[in-house]
Amino acid sequence: MVFIFVLGGMIGVINRTGSFNAGLMALVKKTKGNEFFIVFCVSVLMVLGGTTCGIEEEAVAFYPILVPVFLALGYDAIVCVGAIFLAASMGSAFSTIRFLIYLPPFA
Repeated sequence: MVFIFVLGGMIGVINRTGSFNAGLMALVKKTKGNEFFIVFCVSVLMVLGGTTCGIEEEAVAFYPILVPVFLALGYDAIVCVGAIFLAASMGSAFSTIRFLIYLPPFA
């Protein structure tokens, strides 16, 4: 819960300075033609977060950051939901850490 509050405060500061919009436009220009690479990278990071740290509910904090990014890249918001929520859920379901502490699969 503290993570979500800290991330929300960080988003507020970044939005006030205007650096988020500048970075977003730079990202759109750099990935022209390779937009799917961003979707792939976000999905891989969420799977890694889900399998190592168990971030599934905590992934909600990434929506305010990544939905504008995906919209600027030309994707729909549901693609962002899939890249974040589904990837984090799959990472949590097939966790590699769970077997180290002797929990049964899907527990």
